[in-house]
Amino acid sequence: MMEKRKPLHNFIITLIAIIVVFFTVVKAEAQTYFNDLEGEYSEGFWIGSSTFVTGLGHSGYGFSLTDSLEQYGLGVEMDFPENLKSNNIKMKIEGWTIADTSFPEAVFVIIITKNGNEIFWKGVPVGELILEKEKWFMFHDSVSIPADIAVNGKLKAFFWNPTGKNKIGIDDLKIEFEKLNNQSYMPEFVLDSINPTFENSSYLFSNTHYSVYYDNDKNSISVYGKNMDPIINNIRWILEVDDVKQNIINSLELKNTREKDGKTVLIFKGNNKFINLKLKLICDNYSSRIDFETSQRFKKSTEVSRLALVFDIAQPASEIYKFNRQIQTSYIGDEYWLDKEGLKTGDNENSFLIYHCPDVSSLQYNKEKSQMLINLDWEKDHPFFRFPLMPDSNNYKLDQSKSSYKFLQKTSNKFSAYAGRKNGSIARFMKNPNGFEATYIWTEHADYTDIRTNRATYFGSEAISNPDSATGGFIKYNIPVTKSVFYDNPDSINNTEASNGLINSLESTIKTDTAFSYFLKDIHKKGNDICLHTPEQYTTTRVRLEEALKYMQKQFASPSWIDHGNNNGLQNNREDLICDGTLKDSPWYALDLWEKYGVKYLHNAYYEEYFTFLDNVFGNSFEKPYSGWRYNIPSPELWQHKTKTENIYHWQTPNVLFVENEGLWNFYFNEGVMNDFVDNWSVKFNHCYPAWVDPKKGFWKFNADSVIVAQPGFNATLELMAKYRDLGKLNLTTIQNYLDYRIATESVEYKLLVDGRIKITNNSGSDIIGLSFAGKASFVLVDRLKPQQKNSGEDIIFWFDLKAGESKVIRLID
Repeated sequence: MMEKRKPLHNFIITLIAIIVVFFTVVKAEAQTYFNDLEGEYSEGFWIGSSTFVTGLGHSGYGFSLTDSLEQYGLGVEMDFPENLKSNNIKMKIEGWTIADTSFPEAVFVIIITKNGNEIFWKGVPVGELILEKEKWFMFHDSVSIPADIAVNGKLKAFFWNPTGKNKIGIDDLKIEFEKLNNQSYMPEFVLDSINPTFENSSYLFSNTHYSVYYDNDKNSISVYGKNMDPIINNIRWILEVDDVKQNIINSLELKNTREKDGKTVLIFKGNNKFINLKLKLICDNYSSRIDFETSQRFKKSTEVSRLALVFDIAQPASEIYKFNRQIQTSYIGDEYWLDKEGLKTGDNENSFLIYHCPDVSSLQYNKEKSQMLINLDWEKDHPFFRFPLMPDSNNYKLDQSKSSYKFLQKTSNKFSAYAGRKNGSIARFMKNPNGFEATYIWTEHADYTDIRTNRATYFGSEAISNPDSATGGFIKYNIPVTKSVFYDNPDSINNTEASNGLINSLESTIKTDTAFSYFLKDIHKKGNDICLHTPEQYTTTRVRLEEALKYMQKQFASPSWIDHGNNNGLQNNREDLICDGTLKDSPWYALDLWEKYGVKYLHNAYYEEYFTFLDNVFGNSFEKPYSGWRYNIPSPELWQHKTKTENIYHWQTPNVLFVENEGLWNFYFNEGVMNDFVDNWSVKFNHCYPAWVDPKKGFWKFNADSVIVAQPGFNATLELMAKYRDLGKLNLTTIQNYLDYRIATESVEYKLLVDGRIKITNNSGSDIIGLSFAGKASFVLVDRLKPQQKNSGEDIIFWFDLKAGESKVIRLID
């Protein structure tokens, strides 16, 4: 390459015929930035100007040249395009590169930061594409970017010559952004009715906040605001079942209106060949509140994928109450899965607000269709599968997520909404008590452990037997674990093969390892949740199952259970939840014994086994799915599946944590990743094997004296987590404590009062310590007193205790 470094303007003077060819292309859902270095550029986001030279560029004379003096070449530093910020984005990078040698070290670097934290780094290995010296070669790559990062993130992308040993150039850099279309989880259906016209509708109810009308010709229900602005165009319902090829949306027929306890009750009915459905709207003469009650009776045995009410919304969404308990008021996306939270549409007199719906399956919203679904039952909200007993098969799964309703079976749901409410912000339940923003829960599976590896990962070293002397591990940093264990080892399973010959002991179990049994009692006193990983390595007997459950209840009183060894064989722990544990006609039926001994929180491996969130990752975040992708993806953390597993609560883990080498601890768990995790108010249930006898799992190692000790990277991760806990940001807890809190909050009654205050009543039957809320306000009062509180972004997070049966009133002051 022959070139001289010159100021670019001299080159332009010499070649005045050259046209300036920097441009930006903006389309409705795409935007392109291109720089061929053949002219001046005015946009301030281009970087690397000190490397611009003249010579034999790819498409002209100008290009960017890096060497030992200038190692960073042409690039950009910018926000993401404004017109795409409400969408997930695909960013495409394309350029041409040249060098004075073949296969030099050269990288195109892509860095994304959010709130000052580096959350994404990628190096595209450009040098390996340069097959010959002094010849231009093309490179390209792409990155998918979640919508919330597109809103708040910043991009820096540039050419890098890491060693500076060679002269390496870049030219014709193009960066293109386009909308990344998401999978929709809203149903497609054929309409059997259209929106009503006001002129043909008859009045059913009215107060100073809203009016309800009904069109008898079209069987349509509509709600109008104080000034007769439309709020709800129609309310209908849909049933999705396997033997109906096309979903039909059904209208509701008015059957009756009556007065009860000073309120007006509007009764509507719908039916098809599977089900009779009744919907009640209970309207208060003096309030904007509408109580909705549904009851369903099945006409035949039916496998239900979805049963939902469909609200055709007249006003655009103004506040989205997201699954993670954060609020979104701008850059509203195309579609949302809202868990049991809610949304607000419109504003003041034409507003419609729904929030805190613990008695439904979930809520969804689609902006383009202007529709909200109240899922009364949806298979995606309670995923479940079984490994059926098929000894000649392997890894055969039977999806059992759909609900199975019997002939004449009845179900019911209820929720509340507010129409025409003028007052401002609401208080939103946090997922954590005591003002914590995010949650990380360590759950350990019992496979192939030894007392030495247990002590190393909990106390820091196998040489330590007293938890008060811990030098590392979980106990040192006061981080609790939901630790599953085996009760017995009737088959004398040993650790030799699992440890590759390093440890030749029997696998640790309560009955066969006295030191391990005492160890469990010691760490239980330190706050660890000790539960069964099934009673033994292989399928147990009912006698041993009850013996194990009885012992565990007496010693540890844990409501948790973690399945083990599941597959299709006779030996594959048939008592598992995802095997035969809830099948009444199976000899390995366990549900009655779980209930007898207080086991109610069971691990569900659905997301792991089906790799549900395999593609929903971002950077090196340990979240799966990453919060930024999740706004429309159904991804509950806990649920019940009453037609298949009765009153059990399921909790999920999306993946297993293996740390292949010590350096990866800081890659997965560093301050940037942790800050982003906290900023997203995220929750992670970890599935791991700290005490597995193979050091390749990443949690322990042999030191110079051949003593088993906790990996330094593991200790550093625990120390970092403890730091965020001590700052009040990260809730490090157990499955038992977390689910107890979440389930209790679902029993808190929530009422928006006419004057804008919020009345809450604890109907959970137990005291709730540190009940936490978030709200957009400058000041908060609870029963006229200032609660404990802190700022988090634009929210105030506040918390207080609420005794069983107690009511308190919250006031948010703007």
